[in-house]
Amino acid sequence: MSGIAAVIGADDKQALETMLEKIQHRGAGQHLIYENGKYRLGEINVTENKVIHTGDDDYGVIFDGMPVYGGKVLTRTKILELYKTEGPGFIKNIAGNFVIIISNTDEFFIARDPYGTKPLYYSKDGKYTLVASEIKSLTPLTDKIEIFPPGHFFTQTKELKRFKDVPVPVAKKQLDTEEAAAELNKLLSGAVEKVLQQNNDVGSFLSGGLDSSAVVAAASKISSNPLPTFAVGLENSSDILNARKVAKFLRTDHYEYLYTADEMMEVLPDVIYHLESFDVELVNSSIANYLVAQLAHRQGIKIALSGEGADELFAGYHHLKKCADERELNEELASLMKGLHNGGLQRVDRMTQAHSLECIMPFMDPKVVEFALGLPAHFKLSESGTEKWILRQAFSTDLPEEVVWRTKEQFGIGTGNEDIMKQMISQKVTDREYKRAKERSSFPFKNKEEYFYYNIFKEFFPAKSAEETVNRWLV
Repeated sequence: MSGIAAVIGADDKQALETMLEKIQHRGAGQHLIYENGKYRLGEINVTENKVIHTGDDDYGVIFDGMPVYGGKVLTRTKILELYKTEGPGFIKNIAGNFVIIISNTDEFFIARDPYGTKPLYYSKDGKYTLVASEIKSLTPLTDKIEIFPPGHFFTQTKELKRFKDVPVPVAKKQLDTEEAAAELNKLLSGAVEKVLQQNNDVGSFLSGGLDSSAVVAAASKISSNPLPTFAVGLENSSDILNARKVAKFLRTDHYEYLYTADEMMEVLPDVIYHLESFDVELVNSSIANYLVAQLAHRQGIKIALSGEGADELFAGYHHLKKCADERELNEELASLMKGLHNGGLQRVDRMTQAHSLECIMPFMDPKVVEFALGLPAHFKLSESGTEKWILRQAFSTDLPEEVVWRTKEQFGIGTGNEDIMKQMISQKVTDREYKRAKERSSFPFKNKEEYFYYNIFKEFFPAKSAEETVNRWLV
């Protein structure tokens, strides 16, 4: 876990410090600084406390995430070795989740993984380029902010260049149901096992749905001690009730927090500040994510497991049933994967990092992703219309039947958030106020909730460019 920032083209130490202070929550460690003339790089990191240069031609390397090459997680030294040997093209062979910045006195290189698992924004303002993990790092210094696009790299000579796109799923290997289910169980369990072996103080979010339950089931088979699990929601919400069932079945060390409608409204400004979005669906689901991350953090958890990514890989959304054929389904799945970076991945990253908590998503493990992309479409959405068919089969003996076949619910719905927020905002925003706002504003609000969230967002991020980074999912 780390937050990163860079000032390129200006010898401005104060600017870098200002940027890092704004994202101090992304790491409990010291500011790691690399300075060399017109290039300044900074990182907030929990594992190191030193100047970040390699001693080799005075290069500086900062990164966030876990870049993987040849099956091994890369160190700074290995990243630089590959860059110096192969040039910017080395990034085509790097898997995993990452943002990487390399610089010396004459050059710089910036890259972000194809799925955008780790966040990155940038601003080109005259001769200067500013880069940071979050928008809030850039707003004190510029009003020109853009998303650094996933799967691209940026150099002083080539500007932005795509190095890898999100592939459209294509069936590559013929497996029967039993073989495919066994392989998926093995791969997901392997992804979980790596986390448990390499880290202490690991827990897992648990909504009681298939995705998070599969992750917890995999971890429970591996760990010799009960896995800490965490659930939040309104009293008697479906997530709370289902999480209890799964926790009891798997014998986890389960923690839950029942919040009230007033608490949801109380944390809303903090949620929007950290989320950096006013999209209604994203905000509603983020409230629960924020509170469950807070719960885990208070119990001493440093790394939380999440089931994020399963819906996009294994066709978990109801609207996918409308796809006419396998080709259309695969194209829609690729589109969903491309949108993760400012959707579900943004929610998970910001809400966990708000509490200095690292979140690892086993479904986004490179081996799991590769396997999912190569499965036939009918293993994801069955001929009878069952979503995530192969994932259900993979964990059919590890979980209660009612969990395996539970219908998909959006995170904000399962916790009980969506209806409550709609009711509370309807009381705060009169029909007259909303009508006048729509008449006077050039922004096309889709409902009262968006109007309410938008106003909070603009208090924190007034720049038009910040507003334009928001993906309005159901517009």
